[in-house]
Amino acid sequence: MLPRGVFDLAADVPARDVTLLSPTASLLARDTPHPALAYLLLRIATEVHGNAGMLAHAGEFPAPREAGFPLSNVARRYYQAGVPFLQRYLPFWAANLVDRLWVILVPIIAVLVPLGRAVRTSTSSGSTSTWSAGASPGGCRPNPRLRALPPLRCALRRAAGSVSAPSVTEAR
Repeated sequence: MLPRGVFDLAADVPARDVTLLSPTASLLARDTPHPALAYLLLRIATEVHGNAGMLAHAGEFPAPREAGFPLSNVARRYYQAGVPFLQRYLPFWAANLVDRLWVILVPIIAVLVPLGRAVRTSTSSGSTSTWSAGASPGGCRPNPRLRALPPLRCALRRAAGSVSAPSVTEAR
């Protein structure tokens, strides 16, 4: 509907409300582009053409209207849920990379978290170290009261062969 006087209110152009008739504009693409590019195309089309204008209301284009062509799965998801979660908070390239690599990242994280906990608990036994820096052949000697693995400092001294430290129990 084109309202009366929309072009020139003083000259009253058009003189009466005019009903407009036009074909529906469709945004078509082949099914071969990557789904991430289809999301990007829909997102850009919504940003450029989604606002209200003189002849269209807000959100009229692009819209999932029946035009004789099947709606792709990507477009259906876009119209139902909007922009994907990662693309809301990350740049397009980063969101696409994380989306592709999540299959690899989840098992890696699942292995690294328990491994990190195991390494941390094996190198510390609480507040007191079980090894003392001293004049033993490796630079450290075991504390007979506590049983655990030597801390990193003693292991490094043993590997380097330095035996210059006094015999003091290390506290953490």
